[in-house]
Amino acid sequence: MLSIQRRMEELEKKVQILEQEVVHLRNNSLHTLHSNTDEVPETDSSATHQDSLHTLPLNASTNITAPLAHEKKLIDQFNVLHGRNEQASITATPKEPIDWEHLLARIWLPRIFIIVLLLGVLWGFSAAVRNGILTEPLRCILGLMVAAIMFWYGEVQYRHKRSALAQVLLGGSIAILILTLFAAHMLYGLIPAPHSFVLYLLSIGAGVFTAIRHRSQTLLIVTMLGGFMVPFLIRSTVPNTWVFVGYETLFSVTMLILSSIFAYRIAHFTAIGLLHIPLFFLFIFLGNQSGSVAYAFITGATLQYITIFVIALLQKNRDIYHKSIVVFSGFLLLTGWASMVSNRENLPMLFDILIGLWAGIFTLTALWKHVWKENEPVYLAAASYAWFIWLSHILGTESLYMAWTMEGFILLLLAIRSKSPLQQISGCVIYSLGLMGTLSTDIRDIASYASASWIILIATLIIMLQVIRRRPHLKHTFIYHSYIWFWLTLFIILLFTKEMSEVFTWYLSTDTQHLVLSSVWAAYAVVMIVIGVLFQHKYARLAGILLLLLTLLKLILIDIPGVSLPIRAILFIGLGAIGIIISRLLYRKQAIQPPADPPATR
Repeated sequence: MLSIQRRMEELEKKVQILEQEVVHLRNNSLHTLHSNTDEVPETDSSATHQDSLHTLPLNASTNITAPLAHEKKLIDQFNVLHGRNEQASITATPKEPIDWEHLLARIWLPRIFIIVLLLGVLWGFSAAVRNGILTEPLRCILGLMVAAIMFWYGEVQYRHKRSALAQVLLGGSIAILILTLFAAHMLYGLIPAPHSFVLYLLSIGAGVFTAIRHRSQTLLIVTMLGGFMVPFLIRSTVPNTWVFVGYETLFSVTMLILSSIFAYRIAHFTAIGLLHIPLFFLFIFLGNQSGSVAYAFITGATLQYITIFVIALLQKNRDIYHKSIVVFSGFLLLTGWASMVSNRENLPMLFDILIGLWAGIFTLTALWKHVWKENEPVYLAAASYAWFIWLSHILGTESLYMAWTMEGFILLLLAIRSKSPLQQISGCVIYSLGLMGTLSTDIRDIASYASASWIILIATLIIMLQVIRRRPHLKHTFIYHSYIWFWLTLFIILLFTKEMSEVFTWYLSTDTQHLVLSSVWAAYAVVMIVIGVLFQHKYARLAGILLLLLTLLKLILIDIPGVSLPIRAILFIGLGAIGIIISRLLYRKQAIQPPADPPATR
């Protein structure tokens, strides 16, 4: 905010200087004109005035108009920054109505009726074949001719600026070409498998070249669909999983690079998702018989994600939201493949090594971006997710909640500095999971993971509360609202005192257990009130009073029916005395000093 305000002030100064320069230039030009007219005789003043105007240097007028145009541009920018865009709103052109005729006739009609045409051709082709009119070679030649004619006519439509119809024709020509090759190879056996594979690649290459030549994302997506189907269109007597996965991965990587170069977002996501569909079906088809070839799937997914990560790392000007979706979605797919392969092959180390390696890569990348002052929080958020998955897989339930709490706490602290909403949400979610997991764990022994988890949770709450109190600007953020952290800390400490009271008094009688717990809660209330009085914390005093009332409520609802009469008398006498003393102390303190602000606003 300070940098923006400083820039606004500098812009105001520049506008004032430009105004002075424009006035100075106007005065000089007028002075020059008047001096020229004063030197000539009065009898020929009009002619001389015209001559002086014609003899005025051209660069003088340029020097006058150029600052005026630059001044107007700066003033417009200044008005936009300050929200003074009344003139812009007045001169803004109204939104043009939708031309339904253009939308239906030129865009959707070709796309719909090309499908109708293909269906008609297909049925006519079937009828001719059934009647013995078309032989198998003649059918293939006819398919190639139709594909060539559609391709030629699509190019003609592009030259006439009919891009929608041209894309449909070119895409249909590629589809018919691939179907013709499929029929010649799979149905009629006219082309052997190696030759058909080469012809498929040439067809896909022609489609990609045409899409790039015409800068058509739609045509690239259509070609991409055919490219991913190529392995299914080849008859192979000895199927090779590594060759299948290798081709699909290489094609996906190639399409990712091309779509990134030309900034095709839809094609980029299509290239990411379409790889995993054929791989998943093959993985399901192989079942438990996959054996060592199961590593081919994790290899293909890893190579694709390396490409995604490198592209995201190199493209610094890409939209941060698009980059976040790409990085996270790709890593989720990689995590899924690592989980499926490791579970099928009974190799948990594979999952641990792969996810741990990417967690380290994300962490180092986030550190590198921080050193070079590049604001890209997606890598730190990805690192937090990767570490979360890795810890969840290698740690047991007893220590897992403690690890989640510490990771979420670190992320929340880092998010204060980076001011990244994505990182704040990631840290809040992980910390909340650790908190809820810790609350669901009962303390059975003092020296246990459960007690350590509770202690670490309370320590992080207190530290976070102190950090937030020293940064008043965080009070406007819901995640860092000081009141939420203050009352949450008091509640967690209250539950912790209950758990520890049960640990120390489990071997005692029920009366003694109720007596100890009520005494501990009363002492907790007294401590909070004393802290509030000594440090002028209004909300600490209020919390202590509420704790006293909560203890009284516990005595009435729980302790009275379940304890003996002597213990009941001790509890009520002690709590009543504490309440009266505290009330007197607060009364005297209020008479001496006025109440202070709550701890969150100091």
